[in-house]
Amino acid sequence: MGDTDDMPGRPRYLRKHSALADQRGHDLTGTPVSAPAMAASAPSSQYDSAVAAIWTAIALLLGGALGYFKGGNIRNLLLWRPALGWLLVAGLTLQLIVRSGNISSGWAVVIECQSAALLLKFVWANRRQGGMVLILVGLVMNLIPTVVHQGLPVSRQAAEAAGVVSSGQAVQLRGARHFSSTNEPLRFLGEHIVLPPGQVVSPGDIILLAGYGFTLAAILRKRRLRRGSALTYNKRIAPLGHGPAERRGPGLHPSRMGRFSHPASGNDLSELP
Repeated sequence: MGDTDDMPGRPRYLRKHSALADQRGHDLTGTPVSAPAMAASAPSSQYDSAVAAIWTAIALLLGGALGYFKGGNIRNLLLWRPALGWLLVAGLTLQLIVRSGNISSGWAVVIECQSAALLLKFVWANRRQGGMVLILVGLVMNLIPTVVHQGLPVSRQAAEAAGVVSSGQAVQLRGARHFSSTNEPLRFLGEHIVLPPGQVVSPGDIILLAGYGFTLAAILRKRRLRRGSALTYNKRIAPLGHGPAERRGPGLHPSRMGRFSHPASGNDLSELP
């Protein structure tokens, strides 16, 4: 029994080539290696925060240019004081922790949801700022599939098309993300849109990018949504009164002026011709 190790029935040469078996995805007897075993040694996804920041910077540059050419001023941005600004700082800090730290998927989903809750509260407090409505919609579109599917679904085909992963490569995604499956009904809200250079985003991310640009443009122009903009026509004209006052006396129409004498003439106004 010199050809076997301490596990009965297992040849020693299988133990020697276990590393090679893990890399190929099958052991030497042709039995597929379990997915958890492959994922344990698989490299992390190449989602790079620097690449993700490229499109955010482009959206802000376009928004800044739009605001400037529409008469905006950089001074308005420097003087902008949003409500509950600490919520923005706290929410972005949690986002940074999730994307840069080595956190398990379960805790990543919890932190991602907490971050989204803080950001949603900040956006709602500043909803009258132009462009904030788009940011609100984008956050909700990303949060719903994250909660329902315990993480944001990512299309494997899109990731391979973007060059994020290689075909057939076992990959464990960072943060509150996982590769989508056919039994996830909200996978269409996940990340399946390929943007250069090598980035996969969700429909909610696209709306968020538009929201970033329009919000910056509105801040530069100092534009805010008016309170009570949905008032009806009758409510708007109410301060003007309810039409002309009822006429008293004969009036001053030119057709009647000849039938009466002016008081300065000394004639009796009570007699008709």
